[in-house]
Amino acid sequence: MAERNSIKILTELLDYVDNGSQLEILLSPANLLTVLEATGSSREEVQMQLNNGTKPGDLLLALFKQGHKPEALIDKLPKSARVISKKTPPSSTMKATSQPQSEQENRPTAPIQTLDDIDWTGSLLGKYTLFFAIGVVALTSFLPAMSLSGFLPLDFISDFTQAVLVSTILGGVAGLLYIPGKKISIQGAILGALLNAGILLAIFFYTINRQTILRLELLIPIFIGAIPGFGLYAILRKLSGTQ
Repeated sequence: MAERNSIKILTELLDYVDNGSQLEILLSPANLLTVLEATGSSREEVQMQLNNGTKPGDLLLALFKQGHKPEALIDKLPKSARVISKKTPPSSTMKATSQPQSEQENRPTAPIQTLDDIDWTGSLLGKYTLFFAIGVVALTSFLPAMSLSGFLPLDFISDFTQAVLVSTILGGVAGLLYIPGKKISIQGAILGALLNAGILLAIFFYTINRQTILRLELLIPIFIGAIPGFGLYAILRKLSGTQ
């Protein structure tokens, strides 16, 4: 059933009153509630009808159709309420004023954006975030580890301590800017640092003194090296209450 048009309701109401002033007085939210209670309706019943979509004008129209005259209904109001109040606009509805004042004051407001809310990765890298993460791991963990172990004849880096330090720092920067489902995250930085360094160490010890390795076999050290980082990351998220 289509919702009744407010103009149609107002047109019907005008057929029962002598002038618009009577209608304006009776449609005042506080006055209409007083009249409804005086004619047998409880405040809970009125609130239930409003919550179900009944318009205040329909409630007043129902009283008119029951035979109540506008003059008699106005007489049920206190004398101070029988005049038009300039403070109450005619368009006010009971549904808006029937809410407790504390509820209206405590309505949630739009959150203020902070540094952590800024989608740095999305704005800087967009759909290339995955390639960014893979590139960091490849250039600062995978290739240095294979070079240091002697598995690949690359003059990529010769100092083991320096390789671990660079891998940890760059992994932390990458994790700070890119964590799935996050914006900018200290937890992500810790994950990136441990993940990058862990993969480098695992691949180094796995490939040292090896002559041949299957491509899929390299997933073993990568998985082992990632365990400490993801393990600590899960613990940090649980401690911080992040779901």
